[in-house]
Amino acid sequence: MNQAVPTPPKRPRSLPIILGSLAALLIASAYSWLRSTPDESLTPARAAPVASASDTHATSAPQTATAPLASADTPHHPAQATPAKHKGSIRFNRDIRPILSDNCFHCHGPDKYTRAADLRLDTHEGILSTLSGGRRTVIPGDPENSEFYKRLITTEEDMIMPPPNSHKHLKPEQIALFRDWIAQGAQWEDHWSFNPIKRPAVPSVANAAKVSNPIDAFILRKVEESGLTPNEEADRHTLVRRVSLDTRGLPPTAEEVLAFVDDPSPDAYEQMVDRFLADPKFGEHRARYWLDAARYSDTHGYHMDNYRSIWPYRDWVTKAYNDNMPFDQFTIEQIAGDMLPQATQSQQVATGFNRCNPTTGEGGAIADEYFSIYALDRVEATTTAWLGLTMSCASCHDHKFDPLSQKEFYQMAAFFRNTTQPAMDRNAHDTPPSIHVYTPEHTTERAKLQPIIKQADRDLLPLIGNYAAAQPKSRAAFEWIADEVLSLRSAAEDAGVLIDASTRRELGDQAQLKIGTPFTLSFWVLAPKKGKQALTLFGRYDPRSKDQGWQVRLEADASIGMLLVTDEQERIKFTGRTKLKPGAWNHVLIAYNGISITNQTVPNYATSFSIRVNNSTAQQKGVKRENTLYGSIATEQPFVIGSASPNAKNKGKGSQVTLQDLRIFNALLCIPEQELLASTMPSKHVKLSKPAKKAKAGFQLDIASIQPRLQAARGAVNRLQQIQNATPVTLVMEEKTDSEPFAHILARGDYASPGERVPAGVPAVLPPLEPGAKVNRLALAHWLVNPDNPLPARVTTNRFWLELFGNGIVSTPEDFGSQGVPPSHIELLDWLAAEFIDSDWNMKHMYKLMLMSSTYRQATTISEEELKIDPDNLLLARGPRYRLDAEVIRDQALFISGLIDDEQVGGHPVKPYQPQGVWKAVAYSNSNTKEFRADTGNKLYRRSLYTFWKRTAPPPSMAIFDAPSRESCSVRRER
Repeated sequence: MNQAVPTPPKRPRSLPIILGSLAALLIASAYSWLRSTPDESLTPARAAPVASASDTHATSAPQTATAPLASADTPHHPAQATPAKHKGSIRFNRDIRPILSDNCFHCHGPDKYTRAADLRLDTHEGILSTLSGGRRTVIPGDPENSEFYKRLITTEEDMIMPPPNSHKHLKPEQIALFRDWIAQGAQWEDHWSFNPIKRPAVPSVANAAKVSNPIDAFILRKVEESGLTPNEEADRHTLVRRVSLDTRGLPPTAEEVLAFVDDPSPDAYEQMVDRFLADPKFGEHRARYWLDAARYSDTHGYHMDNYRSIWPYRDWVTKAYNDNMPFDQFTIEQIAGDMLPQATQSQQVATGFNRCNPTTGEGGAIADEYFSIYALDRVEATTTAWLGLTMSCASCHDHKFDPLSQKEFYQMAAFFRNTTQPAMDRNAHDTPPSIHVYTPEHTTERAKLQPIIKQADRDLLPLIGNYAAAQPKSRAAFEWIADEVLSLRSAAEDAGVLIDASTRRELGDQAQLKIGTPFTLSFWVLAPKKGKQALTLFGRYDPRSKDQGWQVRLEADASIGMLLVTDEQERIKFTGRTKLKPGAWNHVLIAYNGISITNQTVPNYATSFSIRVNNSTAQQKGVKRENTLYGSIATEQPFVIGSASPNAKNKGKGSQVTLQDLRIFNALLCIPEQELLASTMPSKHVKLSKPAKKAKAGFQLDIASIQPRLQAARGAVNRLQQIQNATPVTLVMEEKTDSEPFAHILARGDYASPGERVPAGVPAVLPPLEPGAKVNRLALAHWLVNPDNPLPARVTTNRFWLELFGNGIVSTPEDFGSQGVPPSHIELLDWLAAEFIDSDWNMKHMYKLMLMSSTYRQATTISEEELKIDPDNLLLARGPRYRLDAEVIRDQALFISGLIDDEQVGGHPVKPYQPQGVWKAVAYSNSNTKEFRADTGNKLYRRSLYTFWKRTAPPPSMAIFDAPSRESCSVRRER
């Protein structure tokens, strides 16, 4: 028996062979995509099939299509076939509404600001309204006396509708439709997509043998009405390839082909479908489409377009599909997983959906403007993905075609304006809010380590408190170096230095700090009562040759800051918001956790470095940096107190500080140790008082008894830090706890023109939020999957259909409004939506239902007669046939060549080969995604789902085959 798919060859090792093989396969794939035109697909009426075994879903001429998010302000009905002429009564939604929407709604629709003559033609009341002078807009049964119809047929230029200056003209057959509709009683229908979902009865058909499930009955009824005959089932080689590509995005293996072709059991096809749906590759393939809607990318998008760490969200989507997560849960966790009671790590990761939007870190950007931009993006993504509405068209004015007001747009925006996310992404990979994503093993280990640290806190902190309380009340301070304190860390870890003078001193080769190695700086400073001059307190800095090193400063506003500059001229400066108490001793502690900093992964410096003032963590007021920080801060200059370098001097007069008890540790101290350092006040070397002596003696005795537990705590702290350093970060949503969601209506969408303040809410044309529920993102999430909401189930099942059949039942999946194309099979869509809800939102159930239908299993051959009647296969009298997606073309080439590495599911994004200069051409000079460095080894051959996606320069192998750019929400691929 001839095998349809050859056994994959062993992986070649020669680079020229690899590149040549890939090039040939890509060219072959492209040729396969382009080679079939309608003329080549013709057969005489029901003649022998044309190579049905070549059905690869990659052989259809491109169809006319619109942009993924075309504005509803512009009519955008794609060209489509009219499968059968309408017979009998005229339907308003099917025949009349589309013409009104294209030609009349702009002036006589929902937008009150552009409405002419105060006449609405988008409502039943408006259609039947009485005009001035007693004229009736439409008189059911009497077109000749209906003012609406008279305006269509008049020859007077100042009376005819549409007016000449609109440059719109009705065709004679359209005018005839209006006349006949009025004559038949002008029956009104609310817009189909806003009507409640009701499961229709499954129709009876003549060819009942072709019905495998209810889908086929709805399809066959229209096929039979058109006079066509459905195709026979495709051969088994074709079916196994078709199902494999549609479920997993990869061809079947030779073994899988033979297993199905040679299986004589009556349920062989169903078993094959079940195997493919259970394959982890199913989730990888399905995730691509959802990530298009989520506008997933591995970079921020605007300005620097730096790397962002959000790939754990991509893996969450993949796992959700593989686990067959119910769609209602899939929805709630993405919209508001962080707000669920005791939200799990997974539920927080899911909220990455609304952190995928493009963001900026540009210095001159205005926060209010970008908060507005982000909210608009999130409304657009949410309402497109779940509701199929072009709601962003109501951001500047009421929607021109759909019953969506500008106020309702900003009520929706309010749901997303009550989060803690800053306006500026800081060009960091982990712009807050973000979390570390621990493996189950690491989570278990952390749970065992944390009690050890807590026990050490309980043991040591009371001793510190007692010791501090026993000090002289007069603050007659003392000076001592607690050997016990220093012995909490090994001699190799600690390089303790005591400074007991306020004058400038050069101390030689001390305190050589390193990036990637933890350190802790502890010191007491007597802040000046007056003075506004910034002072350098100490540091190791070379300002002459390399401008490299580090320094700690007292800023002019009495806050503490630290500057680090590497030999690569990268610099970072962080400053705490807490100000020192003037004229008093203040304890300052600066800690760095030692997270390794590389050019490819920029850490969140706000969490890598911390400042504590008087035993309280000082919130950082900003981290300034010019680039990534991955070089060395080591310098040959000596360590200097009172300046940054031996030859530098502090500028200004009138600001003097006393610096004392400076200690530098080449380690990250745990909280008890930090507390201990903050409890010992500096002095002018006065004699210790008796209470202090007793306290010290008691402390020495007690500290020895708990040394083993402190050593265990130190080990636990170090291990926790190792785990955290090795753990990926992902961006998440976080709700503010001190405010309610609200927004201002922006005049013409201008962030600088805020108007009425409005609370969060949903469009009035749809069911309301659950009564009594707190109005926030969680309420919105539940509302989106409320069975009474007529849109989400219809929109989602339509996209499932689109993925498998190449075209949706509604061919504009992004627009279920008046400007969208009406459904080709409205009753089938409602049946699928009802089935989806009744199945408890079971996604794999819906995919299987479609895959098991006879409609899906048909051969793709076409006759002359079928081409004339249904060139775009809207009636589905033949099987689905469309070109492969960009990622599938590449993955198929890797698969057939034997190169693909598809064993691992999930993981860091990878960088396979791409032409040189693609990134550099669009990058800022200091962007960390300016230079593209291809990976090596198996990373070059991972599935395309894992390819690093730079938003301003998507992977060329994807862009060339029309993959969405991910700049905005997209819910269909061009096919």
